[in-house]
Amino acid sequence: MDILDRRRGGFVLVEVKSTLDVKDEHLPDVAVQFHVARRAGFKVRRAAIVHLNRECRHPNVSNLFVRENVTSLLRSKPKLVPKEAGSLLAAIVRPLPDVPTGRHCNTPSAVGGAVRRSPSPARWSCPSIATGRRKPS
Repeated sequence: MDILDRRRGGFVLVEVKSTLDVKDEHLPDVAVQFHVARRAGFKVRRAAIVHLNRECRHPNVSNLFVRENVTSLLRSKPKLVPKEAGSLLAAIVRPLPDVPTGRHCNTPSAVGGAVRRSPSPARWSCPSIATGRRKPS
């Protein structure tokens, strides 16, 4: 949970993603957060995902983010929380890998059935997006 936004009559749980769209892979995480926050006694009325807006263009970055209500998506998939909870519990009981951090951390690895690479160092930072100037290479 990145933001718990207090609103009249309750809260909006907000998860921020560095993508251009809401993706199905985001929903299990948000579903568990929604469930846990409500069970902890917070009156969470809605859940939202904030992502980057593909229509945003420099120099006007006032619309850099899009906030999408995903509450109905979560409610339409009631089995997300038990399924995700089972996966999380299974991960907790497994022994930790005995692998030190090293160069292998920058090579492809299988995560969630897909091969992912560590991102290259960013050539743009948040301040440079606003000014339109890249960081030196």
